[in-house]
Amino acid sequence: MSILIRGMEMPTDHPMWIVVHSDGTVEANEVSASRPVGWQTLRNAAIPVPTPHGDLIDRNKLYKKTAEWEAQALHMVVTMHDEVPEWKRWSAVLTERSAFKFDVADAPTVIEAEEDV
Repeated sequence: MSILIRGMEMPTDHPMWIVVHSDGTVEANEVSASRPVGWQTLRNAAIPVPTPHGDLIDRNKLYKKTAEWEAQALHMVVTMHDEVPEWKRWSAVLTERSAFKFDVADAPTVIEAEEDV
């Protein structure tokens, strides 16, 4: 199992000491010139990430993207000629949108997949 620490970023130029408590509280202290700077306490910041898991993606970004695709599909149906039967319009839309699964597969990954270690 891994943990995600909410509200923290990867240190860039100083090491950081981190203490994680079983209740999810995280205490962090940046080390500058080999001396601690000062402890910061973050309550409920540590979140367990169960393994195994697949790629974790940004659901909100994907949802917004699917809303765009839905609008595009509806636009295609509305703008096709009236003499084209509705079932043929929707068939064209479905054919066009069959690439959806590839768009989902290409969604930006926030956390890479992890197998049981």
